[in-house]
Amino acid sequence: MPDVMLGMFDYPQTEVHPAFNLSLRVNFVDGTGGTNYLRMVGSEGSMTVEWDRVTVYRNKNASDASDPLSAGKNARDNGKQFVYERKHMMDPDKLVYEAEEGYKGAHFDHFYNLFNAMRTKGKVAEDAMFGFRAAAPALLCNDSYFQNKIMHWDPKNLKVVNK
Repeated sequence: MPDVMLGMFDYPQTEVHPAFNLSLRVNFVDGTGGTNYLRMVGSEGSMTVEWDRVTVYRNKNASDASDPLSAGKNARDNGKQFVYERKHMMDPDKLVYEAEEGYKGAHFDHFYNLFNAMRTKGKVAEDAMFGFRAAAPALLCNDSYFQNKIMHWDPKNLKVVNK
């Protein structure tokens, strides 16, 4: 397996979600460097999920009227010169959700729920199909690496598409 890998994914719009991009990366040479988290970044901000906390950064929204790029384009389109007073970028809003003291973490919860369901013949939180869909991007990264090509995936039929 490679020590360093970056996977880039483009998801088209569907009836249940807008189009989005996903990047997955791993660096076994450096290890975690003391951090292990999942970060989701979007046009409205970002969310970092760690062992015992979730941090949400929400970008301050700027209207087209206050956006210098839009204002500059509008001025140019109307035959005017655009002049503006330089402003400083505002810090994003920040919300931190922390687990209570003594929380064992999501991995503990995951395995506790799984083994408890096996022992009691109960239900798991998510089925095998959910797990396969969650694992598919990482599995496709491995296929892409070993086959040295871009992989195309059909999410409805759950299979690789040859293009």
